[in-house]
Amino acid sequence: MSDNRFAVVFSGVIVPGSDREQVKLNLAKLFKVEPARVEPMFSGKRVVIKAQLDQATAQKYQTALKSAGAVCEVVDTAAAAKPTAAPQTQPAPASAAPQPAAKPQATRPAPAAQPSRPAAAAPQWQLDQPGVILVPPSEVQPLVVDLSGLMMDEPGVVLVQHKEKLAPAINTGHLSMAEAGSELAPQRHVPDLKVDLSALSMAEPGVTLVESKPVEVPKIDTSKLSIG
Repeated sequence: MSDNRFAVVFSGVIVPGSDREQVKLNLAKLFKVEPARVEPMFSGKRVVIKAQLDQATAQKYQTALKSAGAVCEVVDTAAAAKPTAAPQTQPAPASAAPQPAAKPQATRPAPAAQPSRPAAAAPQWQLDQPGVILVPPSEVQPLVVDLSGLMMDEPGVVLVQHKEKLAPAINTGHLSMAEAGSELAPQRHVPDLKVDLSALSMAEPGVTLVESKPVEVPKIDTSKLSIG
């Protein structure tokens, strides 16, 4: 079995199709912290979730985090720490003819090597093994309702007695009714309406009041049209 140590690294990438805010809530529940504590993990920087693990355990953590919506990578810490060996140049064969010295050329100073930025360390969180129950189930007690003060009548019992409504008492003693055909109000003379029509005239029957105007036939160019 290999003695290499592995680390679980997260760079803010989530499972395609997942909701970013829901993934944050899932990680907060997985790490048993407030949602605000996992916010720095989504800055885009590499965050080491767990280190110094064997490969099988690291892959279990990777699977559990993927179930929560976070895409992590398993990194071999020993291989990542090894420097890259520079390629060795083969010496020229002794029988090769000497080449004329090349003209010196102006060389530019090599750019300064950028120091590698170490991965950001995650806060001191405790991540349980996959399959661990985070919140133990609690037994819900049945609701106890005291019904001792209530009683139920027999079927058919009238719960509310019907009350007879009395007809409203309206005094009509001071009112009287006229005989049929009587005039309730005296008629008033309405004068005839006088309208001055002296300025108006009427044409003979059959006279055309408005001369019709001929409608020109529209000219439509159909030379560019064809029937398929």
